[in-house]
Amino acid sequence: MLAAIEPNTTRPGALTVTKKICRELKSLKIDYAFSTRNRDFCQELDGNILPDEQLYASCDLVIAVGGDGSIIRSAKYAAVHDKPVLGINAGNVAFMAGLEANELSLLRALIHGDYAIDERMMLRADIIRDGEVLYSAHCLNDAVFARGAEIYLTEINLSCDGVPVNRYRCDGVVLATPTGSTAYSFAAGGPVVEPTLESIILTPISPYAMSSRCVIFSSESVLDVSPADSRRPLYFSADGGSARLIPDGGHVSVRKCEHYANFIRIKNDKFWTVLENKIEK
Repeated sequence: MLAAIEPNTTRPGALTVTKKICRELKSLKIDYAFSTRNRDFCQELDGNILPDEQLYASCDLVIAVGGDGSIIRSAKYAAVHDKPVLGINAGNVAFMAGLEANELSLLRALIHGDYAIDERMMLRADIIRDGEVLYSAHCLNDAVFARGAEIYLTEINLSCDGVPVNRYRCDGVVLATPTGSTAYSFAAGGPVVEPTLESIILTPISPYAMSSRCVIFSSESVLDVSPADSRRPLYFSADGGSARLIPDGGHVSVRKCEHYANFIRIKNDKFWTVLENKIEK
């Protein structure tokens, strides 16, 4: 068995936690390797250093060490290679972590297959202009559309399967997966949706209309988002990544992704228990 270890090199405690993980894996006779991206960070750790493609093609699972951002990045890349991910918390809340740093003895479950795999729906978002796809991204949590640095309400057109749904006057809108319903969408007043369901949740950000409410769409829907006023720029971000300007005459098409993120669940914690323990911290 080979585990690809993906630590968040910006987290102060990530190296300490990663060292403990390596010691535990070595005691279990589980091989592990790192990406060449993290060569400097991992130079004092035993383990092979492999290019990303080779690492993800040859590993049996991915261990992401950090907070939710690190786990999401690893899970999206692993999904394309059909590899499961185990998140280990080296951050703060780490809602998506399967283990805390003081629970590494539970890694022995990997040897016996004593764990479950949780499948999580993702979104695919394409920036399109004149029929050409200019940029594509996968979203495990959400696709966010928001105004830039200027302080004003923006106007956003949204359609579903080619049918106009609404023109939102707001700071932006969040299109979230059920997994992402506890992230930005939740902070903006959206509903909590069990992650085993499949749907697309629309949550307006600070809407200026009594009629602008959260809407839950079928996972088979194709949603199109575009700025209603070309004088007011609209930006798109996938899972909190770098914002991209939607070009004049362009729109973003959001739909269910063909890939699923697969998470290793060793503990039998229920979703609602994790929600209470993590969100109320």
